[in-house]
Order: sequence, then C-alpha cells, then structure tokens
Amino acid sequence: VALSFPYPLNYSEDSILVMAVELLAGRGLYTPQQFTELPANLAPYPPLYYAAVAVGKLIIGSWSLMPGRLVSVVASAGTAMLLGVAVYTVTRDKWVSVVGGLLFLCFYPVQYWGVLHRVDALALFWAVAGFVVFLRYGASTAGLVAACTLFILALGTKHSQVAAWAACTAAMYLRSPRRALGILLGVAAAA
Repeated sequence: VALSFPYPLNYSEDSILVMAVELLAGRGLYTPQQFTELPANLAPYPPLYYAAVAVGKLIIGSWSLMPGRLVSVVASAGTAMLLGVAVYTVTRDKWVSVVGGLLFLCFYPVQYWGVLHRVDALALFWAVAGFVVFLRYGASTAGLVAACTLFILALGTKHSQVAAWAACTAAMYLRSPRRALGILLGVAAAA
C-alpha cells in the first residue's frame, strides 16, 4: 500500500525526493546556493541514497515517492536475508536462520521505516552486509577489503552508520591489532 500512496507518510520523504531530483538534474546536493536561494532544500545525508533514488526514477520513469520507497523495501528484504545468512554462519541451522531473518521484518520500526522513502533501510543494508562479509570472510585480506567497502557504502548513505564498522574493528583487534588498525584507517580515510 505504501509503495503506491502518492503523499508523504513521513516528514522527510518529500524533501529527500527533492534532493534526488536536484542530483539527477545535475545541480548538486551540497552547494552554497542552498543557503541563499529558494527553494531552500538541504541535503542532510550523504549522496548514496539520493543516487539510488535517482537511478530508481530512471528505471521506473516516475518522480513519485515510489522509487525511494521501492529502494527501502528491497533494502529491508535484503537486510532480512543477510541476517539469515549471519545466523546460518553461526548456527549452521537452516530453520533457525530463516526465523532469524524473518524476525527482523517483525519489528515495528522495520515495518514502519522499512517502507518509507528514507535513507535508513539502505544504510542498514550496507552496514549489515559489511558485518556478514566480515563474519564469513574476515580472516582473509579480500574479505576485510570487501567488508570495509560495504561499511564505506553504509557511511555514504547515512553518516551515523558506524556501529557495525566499530564492532568489526573491535573484534579484529582481539585477533590482530595491526589488521584492526587497517580496518579503522581504511574506512576512516575513505569516509
């Protein structure tokens, strides 16, 4: 129902849509004119979600709220699948992993925020993807590079997505302080 509803369901859906329009029109997101000219629209988040919505607009062909909401729904479903993979990695039990992934979708905040035209679902998807890659492949250099890349995507979607990166850095510090420093500096330098 939320996908096709033509009006904002949240206070910020319309302003995020406007910033995606600005990006696709080539006007930029972070310009001095935002403070001196009307309409006064500010881009409070990093650019990756706006870019994802702009791509969604090009695919769907509509500047409705649907492209952004679709990005959020797909990201929420992807996060549930990634959590199922994480649970399976730890337990090796298929049913427990399915329940673990689906349980994520049962939480009220996910049901509410996971369908809105907002950055939260996509940022969480990238952060959880980084965590899962770290969990499964963190012992290898390629796995660490892939996890760090996903953490950078999370930070490029919403600047407050540091928890998974910090947790993986702390876990790596217990195994190898030198490699933990690499995670810390690699993501911090790119962000």
